Amino acid sequence: MRYNVGSIQYTREYLTSFPDQIMAVRLTASEPGALSMHVGLVSPLRYDMAYEQDVFIIKGFAPEHVSPSYFNTSNPGQKNWIQNDI
Repeated sequence: MRYNVGSIQYTREYLTSFPDQIMAVRLTASEPGALSMHVGLVSPLRYDMAYEQDVFIIKGFAPEHVSPSYFNTSNPGQKNWIQNDI
């Protein structure tokens, strides 16, 4: 997904691979210093976090079946987003 805020273009890229058991998110901006953030994770599951060579890494395992669900929603499986907003 690409969008502009003023003269800066922001890009979000997602990659998932079931065989490799990975999900990656890449965030970029067209100008140096235009992208800054605080990253954190709160989860009832065990995980490890590391930051190596400009890459934030979260490693953990999710159960194959969860009952009851950890996250209650009125629209299960639905994804919502607002364009031009992070």
